[in-house]
Amino acid sequence: MKYRITAIVACIMEGIDKRQLLIIGKSRQPRCLRGKKSFPVVYDSNSYGWMTGTIFRQWLNCLKQGYADPEEKGHPPS
Repeated sequence: MKYRITAIVACIMEGIDKRQLLIIGKSRQPRCLRGKKSFPVVYDSNSYGWMTGTIFRQWLNCLKQGYADPEEKGHPPS
């Protein structure tokens, strides 16, 4: 049996803002996450455990929402 996951890591180059890890697996509800109310990563799934365009767009939109105010994260105003 093959286990396949994809992990996506994001942070600002200065390291001042680290985002939660995105894990993509095959199972919609993996056994290790059952009964967990909170988990330190974001989990998504598809049949192959790969990054798809839809998953990437959803993740990117969530990432953009976190950077709505450029001065908030230590970036100079544009």
